[in-house]
Amino acid sequence: MIAKLGKGAGFGGCAKYDLDQGKKNGKDARLLDSKGVPLKVDKNGNLTANANDIGRAFRAQAQALNLGVKKPVGRIMLSFDPKDTPKLTDAYMVRIAQEYMERMGITNTQYTIVRHSEKPHQHVHIIYNRVGNDGKLIGDSNNFARSRDICKDITQREGLTWGKSKVQSKSIPNDPTEKLRYETAKIVHQCVKRVGSLAQLPQETAKYGITTHIKTNPNTGKPNGISFSVTDAAGMEHHFKGSELDRSLSIGNIQKEMDGNRGFQEREAEANIMGKDVREESNEPSTGEQIADFIISIIPTERSRHYEDDKIMNQAKRGHHR
Repeated sequence: MIAKLGKGAGFGGCAKYDLDQGKKNGKDARLLDSKGVPLKVDKNGNLTANANDIGRAFRAQAQALNLGVKKPVGRIMLSFDPKDTPKLTDAYMVRIAQEYMERMGITNTQYTIVRHSEKPHQHVHIIYNRVGNDGKLIGDSNNFARSRDICKDITQREGLTWGKSKVQSKSIPNDPTEKLRYETAKIVHQCVKRVGSLAQLPQETAKYGITTHIKTNPNTGKPNGISFSVTDAAGMEHHFKGSELDRSLSIGNIQKEMDGNRGFQEREAEANIMGKDVREESNEPSTGEQIADFIISIIPTERSRHYEDDKIMNQAKRGHHR
């Protein structure tokens, strides 16, 4: 079991995705549990709701009790390995989701829990109001570390399967949030390879719409944490701790990677002084070209096409000078 976290400003869009998107092409999406939102009962006796009604109910509470919260939408997806499917009854998933929320401090507020079954990995989408019933903000300080520990504890206790590394995974997931996490991990991983210090990383990731946050120890001034923010197509901001993206992207592992980068960069600088390209020895594209190739593969743009033309021309020039 793994959890993906996010927050944003639009309740209606989240509710529409959770309740309506999963039903397209005959796919299954079921409202399993909720609190503080208008409900209906369909002809089969199942709980159901209208996405617009849910959005209005959430928005009314946020605006009436704490208008100052700019991003009142809390999003969580709890995802389970296909191996665990036999034990994942609706009641079981509700129990796990409720325990997770309680341990995360998400209590005394509106929420919905919707199950999606259109993929091999069963999962539930949780929307909750970050403005509680008492008007207080449900904070997200250290959310990713707490979430990781809670997921590990529940996974071990329940005999569930732990999630795989995003960087090592060879398949690109279809779920929008999971796909965003996967792509963010890949891009950050390549950016880390390209730079020689933490100070250079924020500028590098910013080229691809990713904001890097480096946390430092107030006593020593040394870096002791790193996280990344990215906004999806719907305008929702997602905040990923480095180790939540992938173990290789923890602050310690990033610094180890950069220590190795500096050795290569020193050799490259020396070779440039001698008028020689170090790529002649390895016969491989530069790190910058590798990053650009990856970005083009997932985000095709007009600039991408220009880049391809420039790349071909540069390769031809290198061949001519050799």
